[in-house]
Amino acid sequence: MESGPSAIWLFGRYCVRLIIISALEIVMFFKNGPFAAACVLAVGWLASGFGAALAGDGRIATIAGTGLPGYSGDGGASATAQLHLPIRAVSSLDGGILIADEANNVVRKIRPDGTIHTIAGIVGLPGFSGDGGPATSARLNGPTGVASLPDGGFMIADRLNHRIRRVSPSGVITTIAGNGSACANPAGHCGDGGPAVAAHLNRPNRVLPLPDGSFLITEDGGDKVRKVSASGTITRVAGDGVRCGLSTAPCGDGGPAVLARLNMPDGIALLPDGGIAISDSGDNRIRAVSTSGVITTIAGNGVAGSWGENIAATSANLNAPSSVAAAADGTIVIADTYSHLVRAVKNGVIHTLAGTADSPCPSAVSACGDGGAATSAQLNMPFDASVTPDGYVLVADWRDNRIRRVNSSLGGSPTVAVNGRRLVNGAGQPVQLRGTNRAIYESRCIYDNSGFPDGPDDQASVTAMLPWKMTTVRITLNEDCWLGINGLPAGGDVTGYRNAVAAYVDLLRNDGFYVVVEAHVSAPGVFQSTQIDYMPDADHMPDFWRSVAATFRSDHGIIFDLINEVGMASWNDPHPTPAGQWACWRDGCTLDSVYGGRFAAAGVQSLVNAIRSQGATQPIVLGGLSYNSDLSQLLAYLPADPQGQLIASAHIYDFGVGNGIDGMFTGQLEPIAAVLPVMLGELGEQYCDSGSAGYTSHALSLIDGETAKGNVFGVLGWTWNAKTATSTGWNCPTDAFGNGGPLMIRDYAGTPTVMGGVFSAWFAAKAGAP
Repeated sequence: MESGPSAIWLFGRYCVRLIIISALEIVMFFKNGPFAAACVLAVGWLASGFGAALAGDGRIATIAGTGLPGYSGDGGASATAQLHLPIRAVSSLDGGILIADEANNVVRKIRPDGTIHTIAGIVGLPGFSGDGGPATSARLNGPTGVASLPDGGFMIADRLNHRIRRVSPSGVITTIAGNGSACANPAGHCGDGGPAVAAHLNRPNRVLPLPDGSFLITEDGGDKVRKVSASGTITRVAGDGVRCGLSTAPCGDGGPAVLARLNMPDGIALLPDGGIAISDSGDNRIRAVSTSGVITTIAGNGVAGSWGENIAATSANLNAPSSVAAAADGTIVIADTYSHLVRAVKNGVIHTLAGTADSPCPSAVSACGDGGAATSAQLNMPFDASVTPDGYVLVADWRDNRIRRVNSSLGGSPTVAVNGRRLVNGAGQPVQLRGTNRAIYESRCIYDNSGFPDGPDDQASVTAMLPWKMTTVRITLNEDCWLGINGLPAGGDVTGYRNAVAAYVDLLRNDGFYVVVEAHVSAPGVFQSTQIDYMPDADHMPDFWRSVAATFRSDHGIIFDLINEVGMASWNDPHPTPAGQWACWRDGCTLDSVYGGRFAAAGVQSLVNAIRSQGATQPIVLGGLSYNSDLSQLLAYLPADPQGQLIASAHIYDFGVGNGIDGMFTGQLEPIAAVLPVMLGELGEQYCDSGSAGYTSHALSLIDGETAKGNVFGVLGWTWNAKTATSTGWNCPTDAFGNGGPLMIRDYAGTPTVMGGVFSAWFAAKAGAP
């Protein structure tokens, strides 16, 4: 609505399982290869669907693999597919999961929709071939590592080919490190200081991309960790190439990492402070290299074993730990392979996350604890445990030929995705978006060069939302201010405007909120975007969404709302029939503008295309006509989305167009809910701080009624704004057109209005639910 003043050999190669401590399911992938092959697990739907703000219940479930070794299931559900010694499983940029399926000599991916696909390698044909062509036609040889890249591509540690290979977003494979021959003397330079593609690698196990475009490689045959710069030069960062002969010896601790000795280093992770962690498998320790290059032991005493629970991590035994990962909350997660455990270190203390010590899963067809507590489950040589962006743990359960997930609650931010007609979290649980609108960045940037937000956008303002037990905040943007066109934002600081938006989104996400990013106002041509036009303009709106999508595409807790509201059917436009209006809504047309004259309108299909062109796979919100009060023909004119991530949204007010809310639920929203997720993107009433807020209460009761029918409707109240020195246009009551309100709060400390109190009580009653 209008708002504001102006409107994560044996040693390291058996099975890796997935642990996600927020879900009731775990996915297991087995790795049964005779050699250290790479098992990359692509489980996209896990990363993209994992839950928002869930308390970790520590349960485990299989998400890929049947337990029987083999190769089958491409194109179908990952849980019914066969894997063969999966050794690595990590999240991909689009919310999927990448799997190094080692004994099958392929890399596979679980897409966000839960289907599994081979994306590199040829099953049953180990070897080297294919550079410069399709990755699916190339040969790999025991791939043991896979890592996602920011551009949508990925890297492969092609272990027995002694190479690191890269697959582009378009699926073309190339070698980026290693000449295919092992270094005869690992203690020598082996190419250090020269081009990475000319260097010798010795069985590279893992590859880790870094933010600056460089990447790290662990070599279990070379007993070192090496780095390839963004320009392609290779150097050594840890290990001197001589194997540490006694695991209980210091092996260089306390000194320069490049002079230290390692013993079959396997996993590697970037630490929050910029240092790196290494799973020094043959030394039975986890070691860290500081940003100044000093190496120390952070877990394991060098003695092989599983002893040590809730004690200092450096006093505990580890048994050939094959991977290490760092969670958002600082927890270090370890795949303690020969102990058949996944363990965690937090604040220097070690404890078990999953598995039963020295008790491997006895049978490939056994449930091995699925559905129960992860700490009571059985694993069989987990070679990898990675942490998803929302704090779950994925386990590559190598010898069980499965990928499993544990509900771990290791920090991170919640993610959300469309699955059929529902929204789901990372645990695959149905999600109900419950929260508020924050009309914040659409109006002040028009007239005030001293700041961009309408009201505060600091941590205190976000903290004030937490007691309300909301899950979602929708924020409003201005097309021209984001693009920096037509003299906006006021003062011309487009970088400042974008940085302000991104910083506020970060604050919200760090506190566990889903964020809906919405295009609130726009204008065609040279007009400044100061109000809602009848349709988004083709001049600028596709560019707006390409830019916004590129900015936020890696965050799967963000939802894109294409258009605030469309005015057609309420105004004098040249498309008077419903068919003409809906065709224009989807495909675009030429029509009158509130700014004067006629303009080319962008249909929602072009905006969906703009977002997808940037590799962004998050959900997209669709409204309808008549200021989102008419969704009657939405399904008939539904735009195509290759990701299948569309949400329907209605805006409902007691003063709005067609405010018969009961009829809208039964006549419009229920049929849509059989196909798509539905939410009330805006809900409010004119007299927001007097009376009983009966209209809002009734609407929320209707949503509860839909829940009883099996329909999960989300709802976002309008609006989390209050009267401030920089905005005097917020009032309760609002005017008859909704200008300047309705308001959920009286102040930014979160004091509720009468209407806000109704919302707050309703949210509180559902606290803890996804």
